[in-house]
Amino acid sequence: MKTNKSKIQPLPFVGRSAEYAQLGATYQTVCQGQPRVVLIEGEAGIGKTRLATEFLNWLIFHGADVLRGRAFEAGGRLAYQPITEMIRERIEQENAPDDLLGDVWLAELSRLLPELRERYPDLPPPTADETLAQARLLEALARLGQAMAARRPLVWFIDDAQWADVASLDTLSYLGRVWAERNVVVLLLFSIRTEALLASPALNEWLVALARAAPLTRLNLGPLTAAETQQLVETLQGGREAGEQRSRRVGEQGGQENQFSPAQFADWLFAETAGQPFYISETLKMLQEQGTLRAQADPAGHWLIDPAGNLPPVPAKGQTAASLIPSGVRQIILARLNRLLPNAAALLTAAAVMGRPCRFERLSQVAGLAENESLLALDELLLGRLLLETHQTARPYALAHDKIRDVVYTEAGAARRQVYHRRAFAALEARSAPASELAHHALAAQLIEPAFRYSLAAGDEAMALFAVRDAVAHYEQALTLATVDLSPQNRQNQISNLKHLYLQLGRAYELTNVWDKARTMYETLLTLAQEVNLPEAECAALNRLATLAAQINYDIDQATAFLQRAIRVAEGCGDPVALAEAEWNLAQIRVYIWDIEGSMLHAQRALALARQLDLPELTGRSLTVLGFAENGAARWVESESHYQEARHLYAALGNRALEAESLCGIARARANLGQPYTAIDLARTAHTLNLESDNAWGQAVSALNLGFVLLEANEWSEALAVAKTGVGFAQAVSGFAPLPILNLTVLGNTYRAMLALEAAQAAHREAIAISESRPHQPLLRMTASEMCVDCGLGGDWEAAYRYARQSLAAHNHSLLHGGLYHWYVTEALLRGGDLTLARTDAQRFGRQFGHSRRYQMPYRRCLAVLAKWEGDIGQAIEHLTIANTLAEEMDLPGEQWQILAALGELYRSSGQQTKVDEMVERAAEIVRVLAGTIDDEELQTGFLRGAQSWFAHLDGRPQPI
Repeated sequence: MKTNKSKIQPLPFVGRSAEYAQLGATYQTVCQGQPRVVLIEGEAGIGKTRLATEFLNWLIFHGADVLRGRAFEAGGRLAYQPITEMIRERIEQENAPDDLLGDVWLAELSRLLPELRERYPDLPPPTADETLAQARLLEALARLGQAMAARRPLVWFIDDAQWADVASLDTLSYLGRVWAERNVVVLLLFSIRTEALLASPALNEWLVALARAAPLTRLNLGPLTAAETQQLVETLQGGREAGEQRSRRVGEQGGQENQFSPAQFADWLFAETAGQPFYISETLKMLQEQGTLRAQADPAGHWLIDPAGNLPPVPAKGQTAASLIPSGVRQIILARLNRLLPNAAALLTAAAVMGRPCRFERLSQVAGLAENESLLALDELLLGRLLLETHQTARPYALAHDKIRDVVYTEAGAARRQVYHRRAFAALEARSAPASELAHHALAAQLIEPAFRYSLAAGDEAMALFAVRDAVAHYEQALTLATVDLSPQNRQNQISNLKHLYLQLGRAYELTNVWDKARTMYETLLTLAQEVNLPEAECAALNRLATLAAQINYDIDQATAFLQRAIRVAEGCGDPVALAEAEWNLAQIRVYIWDIEGSMLHAQRALALARQLDLPELTGRSLTVLGFAENGAARWVESESHYQEARHLYAALGNRALEAESLCGIARARANLGQPYTAIDLARTAHTLNLESDNAWGQAVSALNLGFVLLEANEWSEALAVAKTGVGFAQAVSGFAPLPILNLTVLGNTYRAMLALEAAQAAHREAIAISESRPHQPLLRMTASEMCVDCGLGGDWEAAYRYARQSLAAHNHSLLHGGLYHWYVTEALLRGGDLTLARTDAQRFGRQFGHSRRYQMPYRRCLAVLAKWEGDIGQAIEHLTIANTLAEEMDLPGEQWQILAALGELYRSSGQQTKVDEMVERAAEIVRVLAGTIDDEELQTGFLRGAQSWFAHLDGRPQPI
C-alpha cells in the first residue's frame, strides 16, 4: 500500500561515538574467527534500537549477513517467536535453502518453519525420539548459522530481548556456546531494558550463562549530553552557521526580537528532556504539530523556529521548563494523541491492542473501520510517525515505540480495550493464529472458556517445540481459568481437557524438576478420575505418582502400592493398555531395589501385552527392562537377545536414545560373557549416538558402560577419561542418584586397576556418601563391596571386613562391575573369623555366576582363597591355574598378572622357588606392557611401583620391571 511521505522525519543520529566505535572493534574481532556477544542496555527510549539499527546498516553496507528479530511484551508469548521470525525472513530470501542444510537438518528446522515442507515435500520426518528432538532442533539452528557464516560474517540481532520467551533465551545461550566452540564468524547482538534486568533474576542468570558461552560486551547507554543535544539541533538546521543565519532571517521577517537561537533552543530542549532521546523526539514532533517547528522548504528539509507558530518565550533565568510545555513524556504523547482525528485514534488503539506488527486489514478489523476510513487514518498516523512501516511484508505496520503503546492502551479505557481484544480474537481465530496469541486476546476480552482452551493449546504447542518453561506458564494460566462445571452439556469435553491439563502440566513440572507441583497435579487428576469414574485417567495418575515416588523419593513401597492399585483398576475396567503400562512400571521399579526375579516377571507380562496390542514403543520398553533384569540375573545370552530385538525396534521407530540404551545393554552382556573387545565397539557406537544428540541422561549411561568395557579390555587411559566425563554427565542429571553412584564406581575401579588406591577410595567414598544420603540400600551394599576390595588391596583387612559384612545383603553382584573381585570379600570374611559365612557366600556366588566363563575367574579365585585358608595349597594352585587359563584365553592381562602373582605366592609357601621365579617373570612382563598403555606419567609410575612391591613380597628382593 502506498502512502504520502511522512512530514516528520527521523531525528539525525548524534552522539554514541564511543559505543559505535566499540561495536565496530568487536565486529573486527568477530571477522577474525572469534565469536562475540554484545548487549546494548539502557532504559526505555534511550536509543538502544537506533544505535543497533545504524550499526547494522553499516554492517550490511560492508557485506555482513544481518538477521533481525524482535520480542514483544504484548500479544502472547509464542515459543521461539523472535528466532522463528528472523530465520523465516532469511530463508525466504534464500534461493536454495538445501544449499545451507541437508534434508535431515531441514526436516528438524521444519518444526519452526512448517512451510519448508511445502517447498521440499520429500523431506524426511523430524526425529520422533522425544529425548533427542530438542537437541536435534538446536543443532539444526546451529548448523544453519554456521553455514550462513561460512559465506560471509553473520550477525543475529534481537531487539527488546527482555520480552523473549524462555525457549528463545535458552536457544541463544546454546548457540552462543556452540558457535564459540566451532569458531563461527558470528556476532550476537541484543538490546535490553535496564529496568527489566533489575526486576528479573532469571534474565540476569541468562546473561551469566551467555557470558560463559562467549565473550560478552555490555554497552550501557545514558542520555545525550548537552553538547550532543546542541549537535542534534544544529544538524536539524543544516549546521551551526546555517541555523544562526536562518534564525536571524526569520526574526527580521517577523519583526520579533525575543527569539530562540539554535543554541538557546538546544539549551531549552536539554533542560526540558534531560537528554532522553525518545523525550526529545516526541517534544520536537509535538512542537511541529503545534506549528512551532516546521520543515524548511529546501531540498535538505531542514527545520527552523517559526515565529508564526506558538513560539514559547525564551526561558527566563530561573524559569522552569514545565511552564512552557506540558511536563513529562506521557503528557507529550497525550498532547499528540489529542490532535488525532477519531478514526486515526481508533486505528492507533487497534495497533496498541494487537501489541505487535500486523497487516492493514487486521488493524481495520479491530478498529471497526471501513477500508477508506482506515486508509485516511493510516496516512495520518504514518505522517505523524506514530505508526511506522516495517521491513516485514507479512506484518508491515508497527507502533513507533513501546511508550506510545503504553499510553494509547491505557487511555483507551477498559471497555474499549475489551471490545478491541474481542475483535482481535475473532479475526485471529479465523486465520488459525498461534494459540498463545489467541489465548492472550481471549483473556483480555474476558472470554474465559476460549482463554482456557487456547492456553491449554498454547502449552501443547510449546511442549511440541520442547519449550517446557514456556509451556508451564501457559498451562498454569489454563489452570487458573479452569472451572469444574460438570453439567451434562460440558461434562465430557471438560473432563477430557482437565485430564489433559493435569497430565501435561505434571509432566512439564517433572521436566523442570519441580517435583512437588508435579505430584500435586497427579493427585488432583487422581481425585477427579475417582469422582467421575474415569479409570483410564486414574491409571495414568497412579503410574505417574509411582514414578515420582520411586525415582525422586526412593519410596519403593509407596510406588509399588500405586502400581498395584493401577493394575486392579485396569483389570477391573478391562483396559489392557493401562495394565501393560502398570506392569512395565512395576518392572522398572523392582529393578531399583534389585528384585531381579520380580522385575523379570512384570517385564514378561508387559511384553506379552504390548505384543498382543501391537504397541511397538511399549514393546521396546518392555524388552529393554527385561534385558536389564536378565543381565542382573546372569542370564546374559537371553539379555543380549532381548536387547538386540529392542535395538532393531527402536531403530525402526527413529528413537536414537533408546537405540543407544539397547546397544549399551548388548555391550554389557558381551562383556559379562567374556567378550570385552566386541563390547567396546557396541559401547562406542552407543556413546557416539548420545554425544551427537546432546542427551545428558544418555551420555551418562553410555559413558558408564563404555568405561566399564574399556576397563575390562585393559584400555585404562581411555577408560579413565570416559569415566571422568561420565561422572560429569551423571551429576548434571538431577533427581536420579544411581547414575552418579554407578559412574563414580567405574571411575574408582579404573584407578584401582592402575593401583592408584587413594584415588580409587576417594571415588568410592563419594559414591558411598551419595548412597547413604538416599534410601537406596542395594547401591550402598554394592559400593561397600568395592571399598572392601580397595581396603584389601591396601592391606587394611579390618576395614575390608567391615565393608564385606555391609555388602553381604547385595545378592546381585553382576550389576555392571560388581562381583569381578569377589575373592577379596571371601578373604576379608576369613580374616574376620567368619569361615562359615565365607564358605556359604562363595558357594552362592558359584551357583549364581559359575556358568559364565568371565565369572569363573573370580569364582575360582574365591575357591583358591578358601583352599589356601584351609591349608590345601595344591587345591588352591589348581583353582588359580584354571583362572589363569581363562584370563589368557579371554585376553584379560589386567586380571592375569595378579593371578600369576597369587600363584607365585602359593608356590613360595610350598618351597617351589623355580615356579615362583617363573610366575614373577611372566607377571612382570605383563605389567611392563600394561604400564606402556598408561598415558599419565604419574599414574604409570605409581602402577609400576605398586606392582614391584607385590613381586618384592614374593621373593624378598626388588624385581626390575
